[in-house]
Amino acid sequence: MARWKLVEPHYLMVPEHYWEQMETDRDTGRQKRKQYPVPTHLNPKDPSDWTHKTGLDVTRGGGVHADGDIIVSWAEGYKYIREVEGTAEEDWPIYECKVAPTDRLDLIFEGPPTPGMEPIDDEATAIQAQFSWTDPQKDKYFGMTFAERVVFDAVTNRESNDVVAIQKLMAETLQALVASQAQTNALLAQLAGQRRV
Repeated sequence: MARWKLVEPHYLMVPEHYWEQMETDRDTGRQKRKQYPVPTHLNPKDPSDWTHKTGLDVTRGGGVHADGDIIVSWAEGYKYIREVEGTAEEDWPIYECKVAPTDRLDLIFEGPPTPGMEPIDDEATAIQAQFSWTDPQKDKYFGMTFAERVVFDAVTNRESNDVVAIQKLMAETLQALVASQAQTNALLAQLAGQRRV
């Protein structure tokens, strides 16, 4: 069936969701409608997006659902062709949904699965296993500046991360920073002494 549960917000191509543009022809007075397929924003934290609602919230009178999930799936016979750079078009992998979704509440989408989707059935697990993603959160330098990377490497590549070694490294870094600031001040003084012609 190829069913997934969304664990983070997504923009997915849902075939029945369109943006519609209406124009009125000045000569005939008739309206023209054009429909453009656009991605649909789905947020698992937004109750209006949930496709499968569970549990009633008794603190709000019991008529409001307390939790829910967004379950998405591929339609039966849907084929996703994954383009691979540097290979011939005939060699591109093709992923196909072989079994129709049995739950009518599932939201049918087109496109590849993402790391923010949790496979529910065996077919989705098999499809998702063929994809590989690099997680930027697991990058050891995620969000660091160059200076922070240098300090991080110096601290983490040492055999003993004791306090004395870290203090010595910080003192060396501070000395380099003071020397750099002195050079900058000397250059600024030279530039300030020059007269413009």
